Amino acid sequence: MAMLVDSAAPAVLVAAAGTRTTARERARLARAVSVFDSAATRMLLISDGLTTPLLQAALGAPLEARVTRLSTVPSGSVSPMVSALLDGAPPDQFLVRRTTLALPDGEAVSENTTVLRLGVDRRIDTVAADRTRPIGFALAEAGLLPQRRILHVGTARWPLARDPLRCAAKTYLLDMAAGPVMCIEELFNPSLISALPAAGRAETPAVEFAELPLLAPEGIACSGKNS
Repeated sequence: MAMLVDSAAPAVLVAAAGTRTTARERARLARAVSVFDSAATRMLLISDGLTTPLLQAALGAPLEARVTRLSTVPSGSVSPMVSALLDGAPPDQFLVRRTTLALPDGEAVSENTTVLRLGVDRRIDTVAADRTRPIGFALAEAGLLPQRRILHVGTARWPLARDPLRCAAKTYLLDMAAGPVMCIEELFNPSLISALPAAGRAETPAVEFAELPLLAPEGIACSGKNS
């Protein structure tokens, strides 16, 4: 598959679909995250491991997962980009999972959207439907260790703010032996995980997640069969 193209900010699209992350792509990723002032933010964005332990270490507190959406949608509700990344086509079904990772006092730390192509690996289908744990922990506890491939880093609008507020953001793909199975978008609360630019940088990458939509416009609302 070809490299995903974003003419507005190509430097932050760092991985080619259907391939392992190359040394060149890792170098592009390093350049993309270097614009952020916070070392914790840079670490979160560049890591291809579990995000939750990194957040817990950065904040010094445990996090709990609150699943706010779990629904099955048809292929038409998924963006063409995600459908291509996950090798999807009609009549494939996809699971859309939205999760808030929160501190013990309830403050949201991250807002995450997962799109999973159902039927690639039944074990992953079961794990993704677990409402009690972050999806990375649930996969690890099930003995499933997918390869993470970062597709995009930059900034997005923090969805829980009343007024426009930028936050650090990343999107990545999870691959199993049977093929790519899910795409995950993570948005980080800017009051806890800084999205400020490094000294001498005018701004962080001006990329909204409208550039990398996971769902088609008709799929953004809570359509589909909820479970």
